Amino acid sequence: TIIGLNRSSGTIFGVVRIFRVTRVFRAVRFIAELDAVIWSATISSLKFAVLVLIVLFAFAVAVTYFFQGDANPEVSEMYGNLGSSLWSMFKLMTMDNWVDSTAPVIESYPVMVVFYTAFVFIAGLSLISVVPAIFIELHMSAQK
Repeated sequence: TIIGLNRSSGTIFGVVRIFRVTRVFRAVRFIAELDAVIWSATISSLKFAVLVLIVLFAFAVAVTYFFQGDANPEVSEMYGNLGSSLWSMFKLMTMDNWVDSTAPVIESYPVMVVFYTAFVFIAGLSLISVVPAIFIELHMSAQK
């Protein structure tokens, strides 16, 4: 015996060790569930990205058509080609200094207030509020 341990207490430690090994199996099950959740979230995020790109592309094509070759160099720089229109509309969607970036266009074309308002509500607010809804739906479907 080792310092007060006899043969029967050694078997108890052996049983405890077996239970410790079963923890590994629980971790493997957790990893499989985690893999499914990550895969599902990735698919949903890609669908959301495609939706955002479609909305951005549609609005960028519209402003490029309206402002291509505009006399105002600042407006022409922001919306003169599809690439710059996409970038300008993306900045508007993120609402990064969007009031200052729309000011030169609104000075020349006051009716564009309606266009920018529609874009901010559709792309900036509506699409961004879809993100929590995606993850709430994933959570609810994972619980079923």
